[in-house]
Amino acid sequence: MTAPKIISADSHVQEAAEIYNERLAKKFRSRVPHVEVRDGKRYRVVEGRKPRRLDVAAARETEEDKEREFRSDPAGGRDIQRRLRDLDRDGIDAEVIYPNDSLAVYQSPDPEYQMAVARAYNDWIIEWFGGHRDRFAPVGVMPVADITESVKEIQRVAKLGFRAVKVPIVANARPYNRPEYEPLWAAMADTGIVLTFHSFTNDNDQYPEDWGEENGYGGALSFMALSMAEGLQPVSYMISSGAMERHPKLKVAVVESGAGWLAWLLHVLDEQAE
Repeated sequence: MTAPKIISADSHVQEAAEIYNERLAKKFRSRVPHVEVRDGKRYRVVEGRKPRRLDVAAARETEEDKEREFRSDPAGGRDIQRRLRDLDRDGIDAEVIYPNDSLAVYQSPDPEYQMAVARAYNDWIIEWFGGHRDRFAPVGVMPVADITESVKEIQRVAKLGFRAVKVPIVANARPYNRPEYEPLWAAMADTGIVLTFHSFTNDNDQYPEDWGEENGYGGALSFMALSMAEGLQPVSYMISSGAMERHPKLKVAVVESGAGWLAWLLHVLDEQAE
């Protein structure tokens, strides 16, 4: 009997500085994610999102936290041989790899900037991990603010060898039941690229104002818990709009969202449809 393959479906990598410093057009480089010190406090600054304080969270990290966090790796998870050794040690056959900083690119109000970052990242990630296709499946970044450009990028990354892309898990500006998305769903179905929705990738800022502060009022806890349930929104839209019926070859994955809500959602959709 053949042993089943074990695949890590939600691994991450810290983007290399070259993506922003070399691959991105000069006019965008001052807008990329970075760290700023304000009044003696360190903040992570991302376009379209409230600055996120870093120093308090770092002070609370345990040794176990540091050991399991890929961000404590000087290479940010980019050391191919180390990743391969880790996979072999843990008995994992392969892993699907998502970005770190680029998770939040959809929150920028500028569609051109979003796509420029996506293209730069997509080129880098497939070059970096593409030589080990049997062990790594890097996921491309796919903005949806300009669907015409998104379709072009789907066709481009398919030729580069991508097997999956991620879009915002929640698109408030244009929900996924809208007919405007039909060309995008068709392009993904035609190319065989898997459509993925990863938590914490909304198209607008959801971070609570007390995030990382010494005296917060529970915003971070509620944010983390409720974000895990946001996968129900795209699943509901994709089913109720008929997109899955019109594109039977389209494959969809919802990542870092749990699954406790799925049975309830399917029951409610059946109930309301009836």
